[in-house]
Amino acid sequence: MSKKKEASKGQSISRRTFLKAGVAATAGAVLSPLIRVSPAGAAGEVVLGWPTGITGFAGPWARSQLQAINQIMDEFNAAGGFKSLGGAKLKIIVADTKTDLKLQVSETEKMINVNKVRLFIGPAGSASSMVGSAVSDKYGCVMVDQCTADTLTERGLKYYFRTCCKASDNGKAAVAFGWYMYKDLDKKFKKVAVLHSDDAWGTAAGKTEEAECLKHSEWEFVGRIAYPAAKMIDATDYISRIKGQGVEVLLQSSTPETGIIVQQAVKSVDFNPLANIHGHGAPYKKEYVDALGKDAEYVYCATQFVADMLKKYPKNAQDYCARYKKRYKGEDVDDNSATQSTTLATYISAIERARSADPDKVREALTKTEMWIGDSPYVIAGSGVKFDETNHNVRATTFMHQVREGLLRCVWPDKFKTRDPLWPVPKWRDRK
Repeated sequence: MSKKKEASKGQSISRRTFLKAGVAATAGAVLSPLIRVSPAGAAGEVVLGWPTGITGFAGPWARSQLQAINQIMDEFNAAGGFKSLGGAKLKIIVADTKTDLKLQVSETEKMINVNKVRLFIGPAGSASSMVGSAVSDKYGCVMVDQCTADTLTERGLKYYFRTCCKASDNGKAAVAFGWYMYKDLDKKFKKVAVLHSDDAWGTAAGKTEEAECLKHSEWEFVGRIAYPAAKMIDATDYISRIKGQGVEVLLQSSTPETGIIVQQAVKSVDFNPLANIHGHGAPYKKEYVDALGKDAEYVYCATQFVADMLKKYPKNAQDYCARYKKRYKGEDVDDNSATQSTTLATYISAIERARSADPDKVREALTKTEMWIGDSPYVIAGSGVKFDETNHNVRATTFMHQVREGLLRCVWPDKFKTRDPLWPVPKWRDRK
């Protein structure tokens, strides 16, 4: 079988695959292979399909999601599998779509028509999720997803469910944190600007940040700038323009790759905002801090989870994250692996309660899901899971963090805060 055909049917994902794609893997991290493909519905198995961009633009997100999938699948099966289905084991079929939208469609259709998959995990990246979920819904197949573009749950799809925050929720949280600093902590500033990637997720977050900023007459909104996410190789012009306009607080929504480029430009043009706040995106990925080192310090990022919050979590969640860290040679669960963990916990709960892998029965069970942090060791993103009439998780919650000593530390709200926010951040010339 050719490599191309093997990939289209689902295969073990090796460390080499990630490195060839330019996705930075943690040194020594063990990316254990997924179970090899077999037709869905085999005796004693419940099969979930995951056609996703293992390589390409979405690779950095997929890497940690894959790690969470491996961890949970192995633990769940070792604990006896689905009790209500006589111990049926969980199996995941993976196909690399290379973050290509045409491949996302074709690989999803192959899993449905060839492998007879009826239950899907959403792909990494909102654009891929948009087209993949349209296909799965057309065939009456369930997809539980962790992508953030608002429009994903605004299309009236019957079988699509989202476990994480919307991009607009992240944007609202970023501005709410800025207002908290301005009003409650008396950190006054005037000029605010928004910079974001031009994809569906970045645009949704950026437009929300603009709208939320305009609600505060105390601020002068300088403007919103969108850059080409797939093509940007240098952000100097964008940052020079923002600096020249006297911007004091910069709100961002950037992918890990482009976020690194933006931060390099922030330093190279000696731009010193009071705060650089990512509504979501780059800083929560380990690749961001690894690439930038000390230059990542003091950047803010809104996410549903960082490992720093664990000290205020239930013990079962702490223990799961400790096992994850041990397996992956010191790498913490991040926002991406946390949302994927929550997605799998949601699926496992629904299938157990449905006592079936039939998509209509699983869908019905999903609509009745009521989970909080601690109800399962794998529910660790946001506050829990409960779906509204659009199949969006209303318990998805965003928190604000700041990079300190190379790690994201929770700074807002007070319930999960482990550090006070450092505002204003030190100027480049004053950093050691």
